[in-house]
Amino acid sequence: MDGPKVGFETRSAVHRYMIVNKINHKWTPIERQAKIIHEKKTTSLSVTRRQFPVIVAEAMTIHKSQGCTFDSVAIGMRKGMSQSLQYVACSRVTKANGLYILNEYKKPATLNTNNPIVVEFAKTGIDCQRTNVFLFAQPR
Repeated sequence: MDGPKVGFETRSAVHRYMIVNKINHKWTPIERQAKIIHEKKTTSLSVTRRQFPVIVAEAMTIHKSQGCTFDSVAIGMRKGMSQSLQYVACSRVTKANGLYILNEYKKPATLNTNNPIVVEFAKTGIDCQRTNVFLFAQPR
């Protein structure tokens, strides 16, 4: 179940309508979106497609998400999750404020000086040790 802040702005915008029509105040409306598709071969043909922006899935594996982009992503971090999986999961979202990390995020350990990547970067004089650049909101 999502937290109470998820969808708050959308529910607030239609709050009065929901009360008048006796719609559950915990429900968040999803608006239909329109996309106009123009035929490239002719200038006179265009199609307007109207649909709800939903993906038929309750969950998706990180592997299946490769190649996709999303406005928002909730990632269930777990112990032993590889750095490459973390990267793929976190890089699916188009904006940082659409990234939701569930569970506790633990900063990866410092790279060992014998790591082949560290050795190669050392040859160039570049320090490749990661720094944590993410800002996380503290739970209230």
